[in-house]
Formats: sequence, structure tokens, C-alpha cells
Amino acid sequence: MEESPISQWSTMRLTPHGIEQLSSCYHQAKQIGDNTAIYLRFIIEQGKMEQRIIDGCKAILRLARLYGNQTVENGCHRALQGKKYNYNTIKAIITNGLAHEIVIDQQQEDEDYKITHQNLRGADFFENNSN
Repeated sequence: MEESPISQWSTMRLTPHGIEQLSSCYHQAKQIGDNTAIYLRFIIEQGKMEQRIIDGCKAILRLARLYGNQTVENGCHRALQGKKYNYNTIKAIITNGLAHEIVIDQQQEDEDYKITHQNLRGADFFENNSN
């Protein structure tokens, strides 16, 4: 992810105080992990009211103090697969125990379930041996 001033991420005009607050939140999020930083950036980009953006970012960072950095990082990783970026999404993932579930991408899942055996025939067998 490219480094960019916080003021350029938001679709709204931020005050200098807001930029300072969000820069601090973003720096803390990067220390938690890449997924957390990306998630906060989406919150900043899509937010409509400066104080709500700041409060949401701070609330997610507070979750890291309550549940641990890895739990929040896992929660953000899972939440990034959706389209809604806010504190309530992360809180729900964590409180419902979904942050501890391993998120497997589809390609890895397909590889894990491939079975090779001498008695198994693939699609080629049926195409070549049809009457």
C-alpha cells in the first residue's frame, strides 16, 4: 500500500486536528498489522463525518488493547473480504469468535481438496472413452 497523506485519502475536507488524530491512529494500526492499517484506511476513505471517523478508528485500536493485536488483525483480515468498513463489523467478528477462524483463500482450499489416486478418473477419461 502506497504511503499517502491522510488528507488525500478522505473524500471530505479534514481539519488539521483531524489529520493529526487520524495519522496517529493509522500509525498505531500499522504496528498491529497490515490488515488493520488497510481497514483503517478504508474507514478514512469512506467516512462522512470527521469525528465519527476518528472515533471509529480509536475504537478499533481499543479492541486491540482488550482482545490483543492478533485478534484484531485477524478480524480486520476477515472484514476486508466484505464491503462494510466500521467498528461494529470488527466488534461483531471478534465477539462472535470469527477472528480465530482461519480464513482460507479459494485457491488454497481447492489445492487442499484435490485427491490423487490411481483409481480416480478425471474429465479427460470420459471425453476420450465415450462411445
